[in-house]
Order: sequence, then structure tokens, then C-alpha cells
Amino acid sequence: MLAKSTLLGCTVVFTVAVPVLASTLRVPQDFPTIQEAVDAAAIDDIVAVAAGTYPGPVLIDGKNHLTLKAADPMTGPVVIDAKEQPYGIVARNLDGLVLEWLTVDAYPSEVNRSGILLDGAGVAGGGPAPLSRVVIRFTNIKSPGNGIDINGGTVHVVSHCNDIQVGGDYAVGWGSNDLIRVKYSHLSSLPGTSPRYAIYAAGTCEPYTDGTVSFHNRIYRNRIEGSFAEAMRFQNVQDHIVGNNVVRLAAPTRDGRDTFGIVFGPGCVQGSLSFDVSVLSNDVAGARYALVLGALDGARVMNNKFGGNGSRSQTPNSPLGYGGAVFIGVPDDFSSSVCGLNIRLNNMLNLLSPRTEPAVWIDQAGCNAANNVMDRTNTTDPGRKLVGP
Repeated sequence: MLAKSTLLGCTVVFTVAVPVLASTLRVPQDFPTIQEAVDAAAIDDIVAVAAGTYPGPVLIDGKNHLTLKAADPMTGPVVIDAKEQPYGIVARNLDGLVLEWLTVDAYPSEVNRSGILLDGAGVAGGGPAPLSRVVIRFTNIKSPGNGIDINGGTVHVVSHCNDIQVGGDYAVGWGSNDLIRVKYSHLSSLPGTSPRYAIYAAGTCEPYTDGTVSFHNRIYRNRIEGSFAEAMRFQNVQDHIVGNNVVRLAAPTRDGRDTFGIVFGPGCVQGSLSFDVSVLSNDVAGARYALVLGALDGARVMNNKFGGNGSRSQTPNSPLGYGGAVFIGVPDDFSSSVCGLNIRLNNMLNLLSPRTEPAVWIDQAGCNAANNVMDRTNTTDPGRKLVGP
């Protein structure tokens, strides 16, 4: 059966290839709660949940190749109520997990930290327990904290066609985890909140890791909107592609902060860098600077549409005061002078306010402009200098 799609053109057909030995455990027909069905599941089993509201949190521990899903999404939502819990779903110590057509509702709440916690570090208890190959799709999350929290020894996670609303640090975030895919999802801020990031990857800032780099991540075809301080922040990543995303930020945020679009910034270890980065065909508007390229070596920035919003100046005579499109270096707000090097730009810079500072600002104090190439980069403002200062 073909499902009606509501997210970014996502389309799905409800057909599932079921292994011969797999069982389907039905909630509430066979088990009254989701947790009891999960506890009884064996390898390759499917937990199919009827429409309704069920208590959280749901702990999935040591259940390899498990699928937890709505039995029939067309009959109504499957809601996991996490308003009185720190987490809605916690997964650990497994290889192979699919979560689909679920709603994790933790709003409003004074205690919720994350809608879904992929707990390779043992944050929720039990000690470190790596997990891999997790797919979360067609799922709604509302949390005053974070949406999907990926930590510790977690690798190969796909967030596909999800609708995530948050009020905390990030909608999707991870540390030195590899093979993360965030695609075709809608990430937004809850009413009256100013979250820090929609997507956050920090190879050396995750407190549960040894400070390594996050490899081979792909962020594409998402829509990000609301009052995030930064749409995306990446630190210490390698082989990292950000493509075909649409970003619309409120500027400034509700608490008065200026906003930034896609940011590659300094990590928590002095001198740390990102390498081999591609920013391709994104459309970013509403940010003080749509793209910040700092603390990285090697970037392709091509076929993007970037717009500065002309937001307020935090520092008198600051070059960032009125908003441009691209900043190469690290703005004064970020308390670092680490450069962006070996950057190739080929983009349309769609500036929304007629100002005199350049569209592309290269921090001469810390960066060598000769290392960066402006190739067929244009601005829609004929009175504005393209590259400066």
C-alpha cells in the first residue's frame, strides 16, 4: 500500500521482507506494552504496535535486527509518551535496529533530555555497549531537549524522513561517530525556544569518546527552520558532505542571538581541524553569515545559494555587523583564529541587504587568501565588493 507523504517528497510502500524465522509480536493484542514485546523479541523479530499512546521509555538492549514500528500508520499515530522521562527510546548493545512510523512525544516536559538516545556510551546506565546499523525513519519527535542523540561506540546511523522539533542543544547530534546519514528530514524549533543547533557533529567535543574524528557523514535534502543559533555545526569531521539542504532561520533568535547557517568551526582540542569537506547545492537564508569556514583544510563549496540577513552588530565596527554570505576564518564570536584553507568557491551569493562590506570575508589576520579560490562566484548586490576586506 502506498502511504501519503508529508515530508520533503518522502514516499514509501508498506512492503517488508520478513526472514523466514522472524515472528511478529503485536501490541496490545499479544503484549500490553511495547516494553514487554521488546523484551520478548528474538533476533529478526518485528514488534508491530497498534495506534495509541504507550508509556516510555522503551529500552532496546541486546536485540539484534529488531524492527519496532507502527502496525498500520494510516489508522493513527503510535505515541510513546516521554513527558515524565529523560528519554523516549533508548537503544544499546545491538547490531541492526529499525524504528519507523513512531511518535516520541516529550513536550512539554521538565525532565526530558532526548527523544531517542542511541546509547553506545552507557549514559542511561549499564556501561558502554556499542551499537551499529540503526535506521530511524518516518518518525516524529517533540522534545524540549534533543531529538536524536548519538553517542559512544555508535556507528552507521540513518535518520530518514523524520520530523523533529526540539528546544535544547540539537535535533540530531553526535561526537566521534562514523557513517551518520541525516536525509529528507524536517528539523525545527519548538515554539518559544532557541535551540543551539539543528545538526551538530563534534569529533572532539563528545564527552564520552577519546577525541577522534567523525568520518564519512552525509547530510542532504533536509529542511531546517526556526530559531536555531546555528543550522549546522561541524567540528573535527572528515569526508563530510552537506548537500541540497534548505535552511530558513529566524534572525536574530528569540533570545537575541545572531544566527549562522552552516558552520565548520574549531574543535575542543587546540589545533584540531576538519578535512575533505563538500558543501554542495544548499539554499541558506536568514543567517548573519550563511557559511562559516574555519578550522578546516580542504573544502569544495559549489552551486550553493547563500544569503546574509543584515543582522545586528555585536561588536562596534565588526566586519560581521551587517551580515554577509561567507566568512573564511572564524568570527570573533567563536573565540578562535583558526583558518579555513584550500577552499574552492563556486556559488551565488544572494545578499538580502545592501551593505558595503564584502560578500566573502577572508580573515587576513589569520588566513592566507592565496590558498582559497573564488571560481565563478557571484553576488546579487552590484554595489557590494565580492571578496575582502
